[in-house]
Amino acid sequence: MTSLLHRVIVAHRCRSTHHHIAINALNLISYDRADQWRDLFLVKHEKLLEGAKAPDAVFKDFKNHVLHVGDGDWGGAPDAALHWYAVFVEALRNNKWTDAAYAFGVMSHYYADPIQPFHTGQTEEEGAMHRALEWSIAKSHLKIEARIAKGGYPKVETGDNPTFVCDMVRRGARKSHAYYQTLLDHYNLDAGVKNPEDGLDDTLINILSGLIAYATSGLAAILDRALAEAAVKPPQTSIDLHGYLASLDIPIRWITKKLGDANDRRTVEAMYKEFKKTGKVIKTLPDDDKAIRAMHARQILRIPLKELDARPIGPIGTKHKPSSEPKTTDAPRPVAKQTPAPDSRPKAKNAASKPARPTNTQKPPESAGKPRNVAADSVKKPDAAKQKAAAPPSAVTAKSSPAPETRAEPGPAPKPVEKPAIKPDAAKPITATAQTDAPASKPEPAVKPSPAPQPEPVKAEEPATPKRSLAARLNGAEAEDERPARARFDLDSPVKAAPSIGPITAKRLAEAGVETIEDLLDSNPVKLSAKIDANYITPDAIADWQDQTRLMMALPGLRALDVQILVSSGIHSVDDLASASVGSVMTATKEFLSAPSTTDRMKSTKPPVEDAVSEWIERARNTG
Repeated sequence: MTSLLHRVIVAHRCRSTHHHIAINALNLISYDRADQWRDLFLVKHEKLLEGAKAPDAVFKDFKNHVLHVGDGDWGGAPDAALHWYAVFVEALRNNKWTDAAYAFGVMSHYYADPIQPFHTGQTEEEGAMHRALEWSIAKSHLKIEARIAKGGYPKVETGDNPTFVCDMVRRGARKSHAYYQTLLDHYNLDAGVKNPEDGLDDTLINILSGLIAYATSGLAAILDRALAEAAVKPPQTSIDLHGYLASLDIPIRWITKKLGDANDRRTVEAMYKEFKKTGKVIKTLPDDDKAIRAMHARQILRIPLKELDARPIGPIGTKHKPSSEPKTTDAPRPVAKQTPAPDSRPKAKNAASKPARPTNTQKPPESAGKPRNVAADSVKKPDAAKQKAAAPPSAVTAKSSPAPETRAEPGPAPKPVEKPAIKPDAAKPITATAQTDAPASKPEPAVKPSPAPQPEPVKAEEPATPKRSLAARLNGAEAEDERPARARFDLDSPVKAAPSIGPITAKRLAEAGVETIEDLLDSNPVKLSAKIDANYITPDAIADWQDQTRLMMALPGLRALDVQILVSSGIHSVDDLASASVGSVMTATKEFLSAPSTTDRMKSTKPPVEDAVSEWIERARNTG
């Protein structure tokens, strides 16, 4: 039975299906002192809901939101969920209740995402309706909740495997993937754009209510297991409902909800307009769907986006039958976001008793400290559009590269936002306003740079985005509706948009058949260099341009100057950056900028500030 505070939080704080799954799971806790644990997480609900939103709004690690069961379990959701489960248990053991609530919210997102069928595969048909379907699910929330109330929650077992969280994510993905084609057949896009609830028929309402109930029950089972593993007692909590209601910003929440609904409508209508005009949705795809589509094309289909764009889609919504149920009122957003695919047997995962930070799935090359053999790289990696991942560098070597046309940099970036002070939890009872614990810091590997690099050209651009650390987010410094920066170019952008390529180089590249960013990333550096009669366009230079471009696309907000300095200092990939320490990156960049072979223009550039480097590393570690 739900408490009054629970119902108030659901009505005025929950703004997405992820929020509802996380909060409703609290009512299914069966571990010792269940009521006290439920009260604790309700008191900490703001951090819990912030965590449940973070993978979408902050981390943007889109590959960690999917598990394509037909593509050999392509995707990072199991590892991401396991990692945050470990963070959650550790926070509980250390009595860091606010951190625990945040980590539980994050973990709930990665667990629930693959229980949305469109996160278990990828097709062009799905792209046309994905966001509209999610909007329809959001607006049908009360109808779905009523269906769950009638049918109840299923019992979901955790199993005894140390990596049981990964197993549960995979089981959920297989369960939901069975309905992937049904969603395509039964969702009415035309009706859903006009009135979101009309897009779903009884068949879909039954499927979605069953999956959401399964996700909620499974999350509660994981929560029980975490409480047992942590083996701690809940603190005394003081829930002052009247005080909470007095401080509740209901008018602001109502306005925010309405604005969010208007944004959803604009997004869906723009996609629908493109679909009716062209028969597909490509240009108006949201960033997350666009990123997964591009990665899936490169890594699974092994085809260029241009070829995928040209493929027609099949019929959708052909089996839709209008629902006979009366419409309900407003509700939040859908289960999640992302993609589905064909058939194929999932590949086995190695069981590890100790979870590690989820990272990119590519294999690391040999030593990051050795000079690059571009010719050898070209033989090993004909698909240059794949992200190159490096092993944790024991030495980052600054390297030489040519200097084509340069452009003026507009001045220093703004000062990063200072981190708020972090205080440990007090020993006194927790109240609805007390949220003071802080996340644990983690050690960083050493990186040893070596001198003698050559400058890269500098492009004029907007300043870097201000820094916000994970610690700041955990302590409420991140605004609820803040969105991370977007990359200023994509695979379809002209090649001159790349960090080190100006008009002259772009013209020479175009003459060799390289006209877009995708063309550049797909190029073999050795073969491309041989086609161009320009001394400075060497295989090493082209490989550097590719690395700079990948970094800038993987970590939106990095400036052209930032990635030029990083690559010239020996940081060639997101994995290189994620494996580095702040001090090692600072040392490497300073040595590069002061090296005799560096051009005067680059020497006049100030090295990146410590807070900015810390932010880059943190974001690299959260990128999937």
